[in-house]
Amino acid sequence: ATAINAFCDDVGVTRNENHVDYSRLQHFARLDLEPRAARRMAVKSPVAIDLVNLDGERTFEALSGLVLTLSKRIYVDAQDYRDVDSPNFFGLAPGKTVRLRHALNITYVGKSDDDGVLRC
Repeated sequence: ATAINAFCDDVGVTRNENHVDYSRLQHFARLDLEPRAARRMAVKSPVAIDLVNLDGERTFEALSGLVLTLSKRIYVDAQDYRDVDSPNFFGLAPGKTVRLRHALNITYVGKSDDDGVLRC
């Protein structure tokens, strides 16, 4: 209720017909939930990646203040990886370097024959 009330106060009341973007309501919902709910990231269709040059864990702070911990094994969405590269694909592929969101750049090195885990 707090988020909806804050949203209504921000939008205001008018006699004219107007359109308010849904992201504005989402903004107020995030502000309301921030102190009560921990943020998590999830991957719908995971592909495992082992970071070969990373020892232990590394912490990054995003511009929003969100603190992320990067471990030796990470997961990316299957749509962001291809075995065969094409010129119009900007995800992870053999020989390509991509940037992890709020973190660092990784370069595809190979694929493990044992368990199919990618190495970067």
